[in-house]
Parts: sequence; structure tokens; C-alpha cells
Amino acid sequence: MNQWKECVKSYEESLFEHKTDQVKDLLIEAKDKLKHWEIEQNTNIELSDQYNKEGNDLYRTKDYPKALEKYELAIKHNVKGAKA
Repeated sequence: MNQWKECVKSYEESLFEHKTDQVKDLLIEAKDKLKHWEIEQNTNIELSDQYNKEGNDLYRTKDYPKALEKYELAIKHNVKGAKA
């Protein structure tokens, strides 16, 4: 399991007993780090490019709903730089 998931869980549990600004700030920081880690884990540029190309092909054939689905998948697999 990822260390940031454990950190978030621990800080959330700590808030039941210690509702201090320091614990709240640490929880926010841990959640931010977890989010970035999850993005890194889900990034697959090759798959994103493939979905983007499929979306472009579907767009050219005017199949807009299916093209949109492919673009959404492209973004999901490359949040930082999807071409869609």
C-alpha cells in the first residue's frame, strides 16, 4: 500500500483527538501528495496517445459520442498532457 494512503488515514484518525491546525495542515499536505502519487500511477502515455488517435478517427467520422469517450480515456491515462 502507498505510504500516503496510510498517512492520510492516520491524520484523519488523529483529528478525532487532536483538532489542531498542525494536524489539519498535515492532512491537507498528505492528501495532496497522495493525489499526485495516484496521478503518476495512472499515467500511461502510450495508452493515452492510442485513445486520442481513436478519438480523432471517430471525430472525423462524426461519431461524436464515441469520440468523446475516447478523449476522456486519453485524459484519464495522461492527466498532465493529454492532447484531447
